[in-house]
Amino acid sequence: MSGIYIHIPYCRKACNYCNFHFSTNLNTKSDMIKSIINEIEIRAKTWKYKNIETIYFGGGTPSVLEIIEIETILNSIMKRFNCASIKEITLEANPEDINELQIKNWKKLGVNRLSIGVQSINNEELQWMNRIHTAEESKNCIKLSQDNGIDNLSIDLIYGGPKKSNEQWNEELTWFQRSGIKHLSAYGLTEEPKTLFAKQIAVDKSLSINMEKQSWQYEHLYAIAKNENWDFYEISNLSIGNNRAIHNSNYWNRLPYLGIGPGAHGFADNTRYWNITNNSLYIKSLLDSKLYNTEENLSKIDELNEYLLVKLRLEDGICYNEIPFIQTKTNQKLLNQFNTLIKNNFAIETANGLKLSLLGRHFADKISSDLMIV
Repeated sequence: MSGIYIHIPYCRKACNYCNFHFSTNLNTKSDMIKSIINEIEIRAKTWKYKNIETIYFGGGTPSVLEIIEIETILNSIMKRFNCASIKEITLEANPEDINELQIKNWKKLGVNRLSIGVQSINNEELQWMNRIHTAEESKNCIKLSQDNGIDNLSIDLIYGGPKKSNEQWNEELTWFQRSGIKHLSAYGLTEEPKTLFAKQIAVDKSLSINMEKQSWQYEHLYAIAKNENWDFYEISNLSIGNNRAIHNSNYWNRLPYLGIGPGAHGFADNTRYWNITNNSLYIKSLLDSKLYNTEENLSKIDELNEYLLVKLRLEDGICYNEIPFIQTKTNQKLLNQFNTLIKNNFAIETANGLKLSLLGRHFADKISSDLMIV
């Protein structure tokens, strides 16, 4: 089984914190769709994992696509891959693009999961983020989706920003508990270079991220999740019941997936590739039926580092028997580092290995970096 990720590099507006690859110029959308179809055709010729389990439309904002454009992409996939056992087709969508007709049309095409970019249910914060929708529109589109047969919903919420108080965060989580939504992706706001947010901070230091507040808000989410028995299966992702994101879980378990579109990544058999993050060059190349990507064959050390990076983010953690050890000295060094993490309360010993503690989750990137073999 494998998955297919389609990157749709368009947004109606630029959010002040975002550094993903996208453009607000939708004039090239028609040529982009043709190029995406061409890439699907080219990659299908050599991709050996023909049985597809998941399809994920990400971005950008895939909900800016017309129904016929989504249908054209899906038809191209269905013609070239075995989709008889597909479990999940996810579409990332913003509230302003969601209405009853759209939901029904998406459902007809096989979309059975929406990932909705709510980000906040506070209008002042939404305006500061440069989001188009309002809190009320978010709540309405969620109910519309549930009422019209797509109740496998995930939403994004951002915590720890300068415009979100602890009280507001608690209100958002209380609303989430009552909403019937089955999956939450919660991200701490970060200052990314070259974003409007970074420029705002340079002018007004009061907008700088308060790490103490951000930590409190994450720990508050963690406490609620534990109390409610939510499955906090990845540092930023939790599900209600058995509703983990299948497509993203396959990433974290290092299963093969195709990445289609500008900036998309793909992986199989310890080989990674990533497409150019430039819409014009991507279109020009693919309209000539030529791929424009970089490819990397992972060494044993790369494989080990990637395993550590990914597994430390998961609630299941590291299993010692799964670690692709390189040599005896490396084995012992890692085991010593693991023991130190446990001793200093950054990790918890499990039956088969270890996982990060709540304290360790705050420092996951630093811990992973320190464990890397160079």
